[in-house]
Amino acid sequence: DNEISKSTPIVSTHKFIRNIVDDCQRKFGHANNCVFDGRDIGSYVFPDADIKFYLDCDVSERARRRYKEEVLKDNNITLKQIEAEIVARDEVDKNKPFARLVVPDNAIIIDSTHLTIDEVVQKMLSYIRV
Repeated sequence: DNEISKSTPIVSTHKFIRNIVDDCQRKFGHANNCVFDGRDIGSYVFPDADIKFYLDCDVSERARRRYKEEVLKDNNITLKQIEAEIVARDEVDKNKPFARLVVPDNAIIIDSTHLTIDEVVQKMLSYIRV
């Protein structure tokens, strides 16, 4: 949801809250065989993960994809507004005091700009030995 996306960077800058959330994620992750998704999962929460993917995508394409989702929900927002929100969130996440948005060490970078969801999944699966 767009409201959650707007709130996440604000909450994530509070180290006390982040420590609680990250501790829960780490406990759950170490007790279970699972996949985590997030902007700092591979660099901050699970820096020693066996496999890390960094999904990249052109800002204008990210905005176009989100705009399509918002139109289906009947939300009254413009493509330009969405792109501005994405750029602003990226800047906050890249410049926060800890757990910044960075490409994690040893991450496999996948540019999804011109890929479908299925193509991204297939590319990821090609790196995973099941």
